[in-house]
Amino acid sequence: MSVIEFRDVVVRYDRRVVVQPFSDRVDSGEWLGVIGPNGAGKSSLLRALAGLVPHDGSIRVDGHDLAAMSKNSGSAARGITVESAS
Repeated sequence: MSVIEFRDVVVRYDRRVVVQPFSDRVDSGEWLGVIGPNGAGKSSLLRALAGLVPHDGSIRVDGHDLAAMSKNSGSAARGITVESAS
């Protein structure tokens, strides 16, 4: 089982900060709910976890920094399921 750790993660689009410094740890078997109003940075935080947007700080899975992983090993460590309300 995996442990995900966010350390001072900040996401910016140009000069606009959309995710303020965020730190948390999600241990195996735990859930993390990310809630907030539109534009609060929820999707941007998940995009950073998925490696789709650059970020400051670090995101670690089982102690390994995702930014330092190769694309193949990083892909094996993360996955996203998108839910659409229809």
